[in-house]
Amino acid sequence: MISMLNHHEKNFILSKLLFETQLQLMSLLEEKTSPAIHEKIFLLPEDSFHQTIANALSNLRYDQHITEQNLTNTYPSIIHESLQQYKSVFDHKTLKMKMIGLGIFGNAIGVLGVFNDPFEYNSIVHFRNHFYQNELIKNMGIQQTRPFIGHITLAYLESDLSLSLIHI
Repeated sequence: MISMLNHHEKNFILSKLLFETQLQLMSLLEEKTSPAIHEKIFLLPEDSFHQTIANALSNLRYDQHITEQNLTNTYPSIIHESLQQYKSVFDHKTLKMKMIGLGIFGNAIGVLGVFNDPFEYNSIVHFRNHFYQNELIKNMGIQQTRPFIGHITLAYLESDLSLSLIHI
């Protein structure tokens, strides 16, 4: 489950700044790293900048828990039903993150974000807890694999970056 940056008009300027950040990052990497690194970084298009809220299933785990269990047709409705059971503490209020710097995750590069209001951060954690603890979700093999880290993904990496590639 993701929140798309461009779905809120107030994020237009941030989206442009993040696009410029991508270009600056690639330029810096071009100057300071092995040329092979460019073949391992895939920039997200500006219209796909997003914040991941919760992960369901993808790739091999989807095949194992959904396709092989013949749940392909019912999977979307099960997810929908579990979300319908959630009662937000905000009633559609927009949550605000402050962008504070770049972060490298195992297979991605993102801009890290923090919440000025702890209640906003806790509302996301509350949602995730509800989602991952839902019996319908657990029965499909969906589980929390990592804690919530506020961020907007800028690029995916083909493989983990190695310090040997960077010569700063």
